[in-house]
Amino acid sequence: MTATLPPERLAAEEISHRVRFRAEWHAHRRHKTRVLITGVLVLVVMITFSARLGEVDLAHLWDRLPRLTSYFGRMVPNLGWENLWVDLAEWYWNGRKWAASLWQTVLIAVYATLFGAALAYIFSFLAARNLTPAPWIGVAARRTLEFARTVPELVFAVLFVFAFGIGPLAGVLAIALHSFGALGKLRLKFEVQHPRPAGHRMLRWTDEASTSAARNVA
Repeated sequence: MTATLPPERLAAEEISHRVRFRAEWHAHRRHKTRVLITGVLVLVVMITFSARLGEVDLAHLWDRLPRLTSYFGRMVPNLGWENLWVDLAEWYWNGRKWAASLWQTVLIAVYATLFGAALAYIFSFLAARNLTPAPWIGVAARRTLEFARTVPELVFAVLFVFAFGIGPLAGVLAIALHSFGALGKLRLKFEVQHPRPAGHRMLRWTDEASTSAARNVA
């Protein structure tokens, strides 16, 4: 038989549990508050140290802030109805050269993306764990993709400018390498190693259709 406690003792134990719970809860809150205050103080000290090391001057920043908007204002041409065509001609002087340079920039982006996508298509199969010819080839291909997408295009551009000089070739190679790493990672993750469910369904339907056709022929 289970012994039942008197109501007075049950009430006293319940009050004791509540008091202990409140004490532990307040202690936990005080601990979290101390941790938060300590973290904020450490963050403030690190920001202050970084600002001093970086020579950050808030007064100078506030004083020069209006120049940011004036810079964009100076980019807009001063056009007037009286001399509209003269103002446009003055603003867009040597426009054919700038248009050719803009078109060259578009071509650099297009060719670099195509080259990067082609390389990514090949490397995605080599880097896939389920399709690579050898484990060491997969590891090398994955590390190559990681390196290509981790290094910024600007770093590649500086290296290629130093090697080949200023021109479209350096830009194409720099953007192509970074696109190769980024697109290769995407294709490797979403299409090669982890195919879409629709692909699995299509393969299953094709296999079922082929099996039923073979049965009918037999």
